[in-house]
Parts: sequence; structure tokens; C-alpha cells
Amino acid sequence: MAPEPASFTTDPEPQPPPESPPQETAEAPPPNPTELLVAGASGVRVVDLGGTTLEQRSTTPSVAARWLPGRERAAVLGEDGVVRMLDRSGGETPLARLPTDPPCATDDGTPDEALGLRSDEEMWVSADGTAVCIWLSDYPHDMRSNLREVALRLSDGTLTQQLTLGGSSCGAPEGPGRIAPCDAPPLANTEEAVPSPIGGLTVSQSPDGAWSQVLVGSMLGDLLHLQYVLVRNLDQSIFPLPHAAGPWPTAVILSTEPDLEALVPELPDFIAGETEAWVGPHHLVLDQTLYIAGERIVDLQGDVAPP
Repeated sequence: MAPEPASFTTDPEPQPPPESPPQETAEAPPPNPTELLVAGASGVRVVDLGGTTLEQRSTTPSVAARWLPGRERAAVLGEDGVVRMLDRSGGETPLARLPTDPPCATDDGTPDEALGLRSDEEMWVSADGTAVCIWLSDYPHDMRSNLREVALRLSDGTLTQQLTLGGSSCGAPEGPGRIAPCDAPPLANTEEAVPSPIGGLTVSQSPDGAWSQVLVGSMLGDLLHLQYVLVRNLDQSIFPLPHAAGPWPTAVILSTEPDLEALVPELPDFIAGETEAWVGPHHLVLDQTLYIAGERIVDLQGDVAPP
């Protein structure tokens, strides 16, 4: 009998290992548009609409902070005059030190007041999101004698500057201003002021429609020191706006027809050009104070980035 042929087996073609299921990576939650960015002596904080600190983004003493497009990062001006980029994790990248020396000396040879940010509205992010724009001056806008306009490119920290006021006394060159891509500061409030039923001018309405911000006058008769009240639209009750933190104030009772001129000397004043914005349904920020209409007043202890 012939032997049976030997049988052979061949190894199967190597197969690729089974694919692992995709790993889920934790992503940071998207920025919350109702969160406030506050810059002050204690650094930069993220605060909710109740005034509670949610995050301490930086401990560097700061003057002002501005959200960059997308609210993932912010441009921060420190008390040391350095502008830094701040990311969501708290990482800080120095960009440039601002030129704060005055252009000229006074008649007796002493330096003028150092230049700095004098108004919240004079630091903003350019419309195309590529630069932070800052006006540096010696005094607020109704008293200044020196003004330097600065554009700081965010991609590489390139700083372009131009003296637009104050060089004539010592021959320092002055330019026309408006360094590209920086245009004029954006308007904080675009609502048209209209006469209020209680007197004064209604300058804005709360997003929920329940409250009116009314400009009742200026204690010094100028355009810098402004005095506001909040009016509850339901019953026209008038509420003063003290700076101090505390419970919501008692409504003002007028003994005669609504004549707010008598009330003006009793009201605290706000400086024009500081942050002034509704940041929630009935949440108004004036300078460094959060007014939760009908509930309480919170001292935010720092400059608030415009929403």
C-alpha cells in the first residue's frame, strides 16, 4: 500500500490586532457667557452672576482684563504695566510692557504724571480680534494733557504706539491717532436715551424688561460724574444705587410729584467711561459693583471685563 502523502498546515495570514474602541478625552466645558472676568489687586478671577468666585485664574495684581474672541483667553494689564495673555488653565504669557513715561517735563523740569489706563472703556480688543488697544493718559478724559495710543499685536507682542496729545510743549512728534487695527473704543451702551416717566433719562432696560436704568443728573454739573437710579417698571418704584455691598436698598419715597433734582445730592456718583453693562437678566454692573436688582448689591473688588 502506498504511503499516504504527508499533510501540511500553513500559518494563517497575520491579522491586525482588533481596533481598540476610541478613548474618550475629557474636554473643558465651553466658556459660559454669563461668567464675569474680574481683575484687581488679588489677581484675575472668574465670578458668577451672584458674585461668587468660581476660579482664581491669576494671582498677579492687575488693573484690567478683556476677554479675547471665544472667551478661552484674556488680555490682562498688570499693575506693573505689563500686558499678559491669560489662558483658561491660568497660564500667563507676557506680551509687552507699556510705555508709561510722559512725553515732556513740566516748566520746572519735573516729569509730568505717569501715563496709565484712566478709564475702563479705553482698553478694548480690536474688532478683528488681533490686537489689544489701550489709551494711556495722565488724567481722565476731561482733564488730560497727555495721551498715547497703543496697539499690541496678540500673536507676537509687537507694540505700536503713537503720541496724540501732549508733545507740542517739548517738540515730541504727534500723530493723528487710530493705529490699525484699533479704531475708536466700542460704545458700552448703544441704547438711545429717552425721557423717563419719573424724570431724567432712561439709558437702558434690563434684559428681562423689569427694570430701567435712569440717569437723573450730575452732582457736579459735568459729563463725568453721573448719578443713576434703578426704576422697577411694574410700579415705578425708585431705588438708589449705593456703592457699598449689602441688601437691596429701600425704595425712595418722593413727597411731591417726581422731581429728582432734590434727590440728586443724596445719590452716589459714577465716573463716565467705567464699565456699565447689564450682564444678566436683572444684573447690572456699574464700575466695580454688581447690582442684582431687587435682591442685593455685591462689591466685585476689581475691574469687570465688558461682556
